[in-house]
Amino acid sequence: MKKILVVDDDPVFPLTLSDSLPEEKYDVTICTDGESGLEKLRELKPDLVLLDMLMPKMTGPQVLKEVRKDESLKHIPIVIISNLDGMDEIGGSVALGASGYFIKSESNLDTIVEAVEKVIEENG
Repeated sequence: MKKILVVDDDPVFPLTLSDSLPEEKYDVTICTDGESGLEKLRELKPDLVLLDMLMPKMTGPQVLKEVRKDESLKHIPIVIISNLDGMDEIGGSVALGASGYFIKSESNLDTIVEAVEKVIEENG
């Protein structure tokens, strides 16, 4: 079973996404702020992280920087899922090592689920 960590302070999106992923294939853990997300990431070493940009305690870019500095974590694919749609945010995330970027308000759930499965498949 593949482990997915969703780090997002939105009360609805992570649960909706979790419910849309086949439970026999994925074990989904949800954290609601960047600090607890980073702690859980270090503990679980998930197969994929879905990371929001703006959160309490630690932002998505701060989490991404910390993960990419850590030899034991830097191989983990991280996909940004945010409502921020500016080119600076998208480009900055990719420059920090994000595997992808989805704008929540412009992406349907099926597209995100397909992307999750593709990233996990590509990264074994």
